Amino acid sequence: MDRRGKDRLIDRRPGKYTILTWGCQMNFHDSEKLASALEEQGYRRAGGATDADVILLNTCAIREKAAEKVFSELGRLRPLKLRNPDLVLGVCGCVAQQEGERIYERAPHVDIVLGPRATGTLPEALLRARSSTDGLRITDTESRDDSIRFPFDRIRRHGTSPAKAYTTIVEGCNHACTFCIVPRTRGREVCRDSQDVIEEVRSLSARGVVEIEFLGQTVNAYRDGSGKTLADLLPRTAEIHGCPCGSWTPWRPLNPRCARICTCPFSRVRARFSAR
Repeated sequence: MDRRGKDRLIDRRPGKYTILTWGCQMNFHDSEKLASALEEQGYRRAGGATDADVILLNTCAIREKAAEKVFSELGRLRPLKLRNPDLVLGVCGCVAQQEGERIYERAPHVDIVLGPRATGTLPEALLRARSSTDGLRITDTESRDDSIRFPFDRIRRHGTSPAKAYTTIVEGCNHACTFCIVPRTRGREVCRDSQDVIEEVRSLSARGVVEIEFLGQTVNAYRDGSGKTLADLLPRTAEIHGCPCGSWTPWRPLNPRCARICTCPFSRVRARFSAR
């Protein structure tokens, strides 16, 4: 029976997945969220691409020739797709947002293209792709808040150290720097509610995490719907975390009060606040 034909048998049971990640800390944290969404559907982590039923490339568009690196990897994965037409291959992240459906022109073996703010559709997109008998392609590059609104208690963190964790507090950028593609790939700034961030820090601290890295393209510009800024958030999280030192890596120093809080030798928060 031709596995590509419309009469081929379709195995809809969850299988194994692997995620290849390029780029910044936020991309790695987004990959943790993608993995969590897959595992909630019953998928298990594969040992590598050759062992996977689903392969996702979570991409970065900042580095030089970033898109070319992605297409090179897609070329290396093409033999796997030819040997197993049931394999689902997806491109996520900033290159997906930047290139959109043009990805299919250069890599027709790709099944799914999801932008970084449209990852909430992954389970449905995966189900549709695996159920299709006629090569259905799913593209979603809408600028929603799927990633930053992902419930923190559902994140299954697969970091290199159980003592460190990422927490996204703001995503996107409202600046219009001529050299930067971030506003076009990550969209405009959206901030999490400060109380939600505090609850996540409290949860991570209770699990023994001693280093929490706040993520955001413009983390210094953080301001939630109630008007709470980064300067308000830092001392609240310091009270929870209970560690003896702190550090901060700002992108652009918009608020001197934040700098005073983060460099205070008596700060009880151990966190590296990254704007990358």
